[in-house]
Amino acid sequence: MSIDEEEEIEDDFFRKLKKKQEKSKQEILDETFKKAELSRNIKPEKNIEKRKSIKKPIKLSSFFLIILAIFAVICINYVPWMYIYANTTYGPSEVIIENNFNIIIIQKNDSVVSPLELFSFPCNNCSYNTSSYIGLTSDDFTESYNVVLMILYIFIGLSVIFSIFIIIDRFKNYSFKLVNFFHSVYAVGIIICSIIIFLSTIKFISIYFLLYYNFSYIKELGFTDVRIVSIVPLILLLLSVVFIKIGTTLIKGNYKEIIEVISAKESESEYSTYRYGVSRDDE
Repeated sequence: MSIDEEEEIEDDFFRKLKKKQEKSKQEILDETFKKAELSRNIKPEKNIEKRKSIKKPIKLSSFFLIILAIFAVICINYVPWMYIYANTTYGPSEVIIENNFNIIIIQKNDSVVSPLELFSFPCNNCSYNTSSYIGLTSDDFTESYNVVLMILYIFIGLSVIFSIFIIIDRFKNYSFKLVNFFHSVYAVGIIICSIIIFLSTIKFISIYFLLYYNFSYIKELGFTDVRIVSIVPLILLLLSVVFIKIGTTLIKGNYKEIIEVISAKESESEYSTYRYGVSRDDE
């Protein structure tokens, strides 16, 4: 083989190698360009669809919370707060206690000891702030009723305002920051109101522990058996837990949506560094 033929074969080899390298580079740039176009054209639409899909359950949750809050208002006004069965050597007694410590006597025995003695002070020379053997006095019913009722009205007001805002946003299409901020404020308001309701009613549940702990002293009053059911406080306690759960769920949803929007913007910024197969650093 002559030298000219060898040089021709060598040149042909390098031309093919160079062409193959250029083709690989072009394929990489074309793929990057396609990703950039995909990010620019498709991802914002997904974000819009995501936001629209999130609005609906949040809107429904506000109406659901309004219904639960109205149910709670009805309960504290018309459902008995507590039922007490107390037995003595003279026979059993049964009473129902409504809001503001309104008493309904179901059954009464001939004993001078009344179930209402459980709410009196345990000694004759006690101060006004001294608690009874079960940790409750008649004032606790009045104070808890007034606090819970006020908080429920605030709760309903916040939910109504939030629902109106969501409906208006359907037509006005407010900015993402404003909508997300309003959602977060509403969720925090739900949690704060729920915690106040929880703290106002938890003492009605603690009576079961105090009843067991102080039963030896209660027996000295003349009782042989005492059974207490806190009806409304138990309902309010469960509802407050549900409210807190919904509030935290809304906050988590808002946080997740913010992270998704930030991630989408970062991805779009990353892919947009290439334009038509040429990076901005190469320009």
